[in-house]
Amino acid sequence: MKAQKVIYVAQIYGRPVISAETFEDLEMALDNHYGSGPNVKNLGYNVSNAKYPDSFEGYFQYQIDAEDGTHEIERADVFCIEFTNK
Repeated sequence: MKAQKVIYVAQIYGRPVISAETFEDLEMALDNHYGSGPNVKNLGYNVSNAKYPDSFEGYFQYQIDAEDGTHEIERADVFCIEFTNK
């Protein structure tokens, strides 16, 4: 019998920054990474609808507002990695 483990990894600008055992834990960790307050907003999760699925699941977008009125949108890509013990 093969044991299977799943881990979710978030990448920002191509670098892995956060991992978690559940999708919900990953979202909470990303929210903590970006901080809370009126200048940071989680814009939601976008599911990948790739024709040939791989480990890429989708991405979160966060809006970060600067004091000068400008804002930046950051994207955190989500991957689901499966490990199987033989």
